[in-house]
Amino acid sequence: MGEPPDWNADGPLLWLFNLHYFDYLDHVPLAARLPLVLDWIDRHSPDGPGVGWMPYPLSLRLRNWTRLFFQGLEWPADARSRVLHSIELQGNCLAANVEWHLRGNHLLENGLTLALLAACFRGHATEGWRRLGRAILKRELDEQFLPDGGHFERSPMYHALLTGALLDLVNVLEPGDGLRDQIRGRMPSVIAFLAALRHPDDTVALFNDSALDIAPEPQDLLRSARALGFEAPTSGPAAFPDTGYWIWRDTSDALLVDAGPVGPDYLPAHAHGDIFSFELSLAGRRVVVDGGVSTYEAGAERAWARSTRAHNTVEVDGQDQCEFFGSFRMGRCGRPREVSASITPAELRLQGWHDAYRRLPGRPVHRRELRFRPPGVLLVWDRVDSGRPHQVVARVRLAPGLSARRTAAREARIELPGGELVFRAFGAELGSESGLYAPRFGAREPCEVLTLAAGANRDFGFALAPGDRPTVIDAAGAEVDGVRLARGSRA
Repeated sequence: MGEPPDWNADGPLLWLFNLHYFDYLDHVPLAARLPLVLDWIDRHSPDGPGVGWMPYPLSLRLRNWTRLFFQGLEWPADARSRVLHSIELQGNCLAANVEWHLRGNHLLENGLTLALLAACFRGHATEGWRRLGRAILKRELDEQFLPDGGHFERSPMYHALLTGALLDLVNVLEPGDGLRDQIRGRMPSVIAFLAALRHPDDTVALFNDSALDIAPEPQDLLRSARALGFEAPTSGPAAFPDTGYWIWRDTSDALLVDAGPVGPDYLPAHAHGDIFSFELSLAGRRVVVDGGVSTYEAGAERAWARSTRAHNTVEVDGQDQCEFFGSFRMGRCGRPREVSASITPAELRLQGWHDAYRRLPGRPVHRRELRFRPPGVLLVWDRVDSGRPHQVVARVRLAPGLSARRTAAREARIELPGGELVFRAFGAELGSESGLYAPRFGAREPCEVLTLAAGANRDFGFALAPGDRPTVIDAAGAEVDGVRLARGSRA
């Protein structure tokens, strides 16, 4: 981007947003931080063009500049004055352009920043920031954080970003402040959700619009939370029925299941067609991965990331569970129904159905049951009921570097460091296709995707288990280590 950067370079909006966030300040040499800030000020008058004055970049940059301001660095008086003046101009610009029209995480970030600025600075502008910021938070905290602690857009990445912002605000508000008390009352469930929605490698699940290396790492957020008096479980099963996520995890294995709504009805911007999808880690590494997201720019790459085929669930007639268009739009969407789950240290068991494909001829309904029995046995039963025949395909996306070696018509073996996994299917033709994995913005890696084409069979599924744990599966149930397990109701 140059040094100093070309602040208005020609590039995707997401990249320019990140340039103007200043999230990278902690990674810039100490002596270069103030010159970078002053260069931005020199080239960004309040009435000038560019994305730097848009409300979302304003919100994140103002918090990052505020942190820098309070690091106790020795700044010349004129530089200190210029930074303070710019912070005031930017705060006023944000207050005049709050993203009421977008709502969701954008609006909450606006409110968090205004409240933080009002707590950190004094001046004729700060009282207005305080009133507006608190009004936003009073309404949006209850709207956006569900009773189980999850953020209602159901993105672990955005949940982590907002968790960090909430912790920052708790850190600067005075004891006895009513807003501080309100946030502190919510934080235990918010932190518990963050702690659960991560893999043993301490990175977040990639459900909906989520990418690695954007939000602070969970371990860093949990460390900050502990410093402020909050504790969270480090491992163990967890259920989030309001958000719709169920997790079995310990220090080395994790199954994370998405069986919730794709997002709030009025805000589908970050939703994906992933009802009943899952991610799986075994022995400390990701084995089954979500497709991820590499871009927010409208086009084929963005459409693929949101599509059902990019997730570990069932696709009917090549259609998505939701009618996606543009970068952040959605028409009709599916909803999970009658989801029931039980989680103990010995097992995760979940079943339900969704209505996403009822818009198709024959009004097909997809039912799924998942069972996970540690260490490492995953059982999945699928059923599609319809008045007409359909092309039905289930997909299982393997992490890059893993490959499946076919050993029988419906069996494949997957080599792992220190062992192997056996994949056995029933009721469907086992195949594979070349796939992609997008763990970060701007990155797509090749991977292998196992496919189950059900044909005319209504019941199909698979078992994925370590090679030393004898496991078989059929339409009625499964046998694991010589123990017969009955399948749930198929009505």
